[in-house]
Amino acid sequence: MARWLLAIGSALVGAVLFVSAPAAQEKPAPQTYSAFFNGFDPEKAAKEYQGRDWAHQAAFKKVWVKPPDEMFHVLAFRGELTEEEVKKLAQAMASNLYDQVKGAGATPAAKPKEGLDERPLGLFKGMWGIMNVTGPNWFQLEGLQGYHFTYSQGKAMGAVDVFAAHDSPANPKRWLIVCAIHESGK
Repeated sequence: MARWLLAIGSALVGAVLFVSAPAAQEKPAPQTYSAFFNGFDPEKAAKEYQGRDWAHQAAFKKVWVKPPDEMFHVLAFRGELTEEEVKKLAQAMASNLYDQVKGAGATPAAKPKEGLDERPLGLFKGMWGIMNVTGPNWFQLEGLQGYHFTYSQGKAMGAVDVFAAHDSPANPKRWLIVCAIHESGK
């Protein structure tokens, strides 16, 4: 009799648990990124700019930054340059990446735009954490310059930011140049 009661009790408990269990939830779709973002190799891209003596160089691939809740590829260079060299280098990087975006089938919203006034502050907050890994954790906001553009491919939306700032209070010729490619993924 005890076995019979145990079997009935187990069956009732199982039925109650089955009925009250939440419905299986669909797994969220994995984030997808543009063909440009997926195919971009920051270390390979950094080699294009190795023609000079950089005090420090770093490349990061697929780094999740929160905020702004985006995946980043980052190139960072530190070295001594004139202001004219910095402008030419930043413009060349932005133009080169614009061409790569188009070549990968993504659609840029516009050509690279000079200036960083329209960029979200969260971008710089996220970049600050990454830059602390690459060397001195100081840069001068006065004189901050750069280029940016946005692009899309399918549901993926991304941005390219190239910015430069002085990174040594003792050496006005020392610059930090950062190229950030980031997408939120969908």
